Amino acid sequence: MIDRRSPRTRLARLVLAVALLGAVFASTAGSALAQADSLERVRVKPAGISLSVPKAWVQIDPSSPDLAARVEKVSKKNPELGAVLEQASLSKVAKLIAIDPGEPGATFRENVNVLALDELAPAKLSQFEDELRKQFATVPGATVNSVKRVKLGAQKGFRADETFPVTNPNGETTNVQVSQVLLPRGAFRVTIVSVTSLAGSDTATGDKILASIRRLAR
Repeated sequence: MIDRRSPRTRLARLVLAVALLGAVFASTAGSALAQADSLERVRVKPAGISLSVPKAWVQIDPSSPDLAARVEKVSKKNPELGAVLEQASLSKVAKLIAIDPGEPGATFRENVNVLALDELAPAKLSQFEDELRKQFATVPGATVNSVKRVKLGAQKGFRADETFPVTNPNGETTNVQVSQVLLPRGAFRVTIVSVTSLAGSDTATGDKILASIRRLAR
C-alpha cells in the first residue's frame, strides 16, 4: 500500500513511534540514569554518528548477525532484561539500542535508541513542530513540552522533549519523559536519537548523551 501522507506528516508519525518504542522500555523500578562520569563513546556507523552512553547499559545492534547469541547470553543472567532486549531486537530501523539493566524484576528501563530513516529531512522548525504536535495530540495524556533547534559540533538539527503516560503490565500508570534529537543527513536521510527516562527524574545525563552526538567523518 502506498503511503500518501505528506513527508512531514510521515516523519512526525515516525518520531512519535520512536518515542513510544522508548517508552516501552522506560524503567519504573530500575536505577536512575547513570552518572555522567561513567559514559563511554560509541560509534554508530549505519546512522553516521557517534555518541556517549552509560558504560553499565547493555548495548545491542538489531542488525548484528550475532544478536540472538547476545540476547541469549544476557537472558541467562537477567531473564527480564533478556525479554526486553528480544522485543527491542525486532526494530527494523534501529542501529543501536542501549538499555539500563536496572534492578532484578524491573519492568521498564531507561534507554537510548538510535535510528536511521530514509525520509525527507525537515527544513523549517515551525513545520516540524506543527506536525509533531498534531501527532502527539492523538496519544491521550501526551504533551510536547518543547521543540527547538540544536547545534552539535558542526551538525544542525532539532530537539523535541515530550512526556506521556504508559501502563505497566501490573496495570499501574507512570509518566515517562522522552528527549529526541533529529539530524538531517542530506535531503532524504534522517537520524533520530531518543533518550527515555522517568518523568521528573534528573535529566542531566540524558542531556549529556544528546549533547555528545557528533557526525562521523566520511
